[in-house]
Amino acid sequence: MKTLSGTFAFIVVAVMAILAVVSFRSFAAGSKQHTVADKKFRLKIGKTLSDYADVRSKDEFIKALDPFPPDQYDIYYIEGTGATPEHYPPLPQHKTGLKTDKVTASEVARNAPQGESVANDPNATHLLTSDNATDIKAVLDTFK
Repeated sequence: MKTLSGTFAFIVVAVMAILAVVSFRSFAAGSKQHTVADKKFRLKIGKTLSDYADVRSKDEFIKALDPFPPDQYDIYYIEGTGATPEHYPPLPQHKTGLKTDKVTASEVARNAPQGESVANDPNATHLLTSDNATDIKAVLDTFK
């Protein structure tokens, strides 16, 4: 029986090492989304993170979220055009300072008509899970 040459063995070990590094990198990347607990029922609001759904009243909507623990929903709420999205459950506030000497805006942004409708005009988007269908129904009832 012939023994393997040193060069061939080195190439095999090198290929295995490269495959190991690539696979570790791909598994280590992880998800950049907030994790939501797996439950019996799952309500996905909007097709993507930028699709919002209209709600009748912010207060009704937030009250309908009360029965859910914070690990069962990941909601972004926006009041209207130009407003900053609010995250529910609220994220911890971090004090950061950002100094800008110059702000550059595109010509399109400067010439955009004020008050015009944009793609994300409606109010709420993302995900809600529960083992209780009536809790999900209560949230659905707050949508227009």
